[in-house]
Amino acid sequence: MLADFPRTEVQATGPDRVLVSCFGDDPVPGAVLHCAVEGGDVTSVTVFRPR
Repeated sequence: MLADFPRTEVQATGPDRVLVSCFGDDPVPGAVLHCAVEGGDVTSVTVFRPR
């Protein structure tokens, strides 16, 4: 899925959470990934995309 978006922005929202905003040509994200992290491992990813 990330191959569809040439630019990403990553923001830690807590010690165990990361948001990845995925951008194409538009100034608003085409997708947002919510990643849960434990230590150095990603334990889950939830994808949010507009319909």
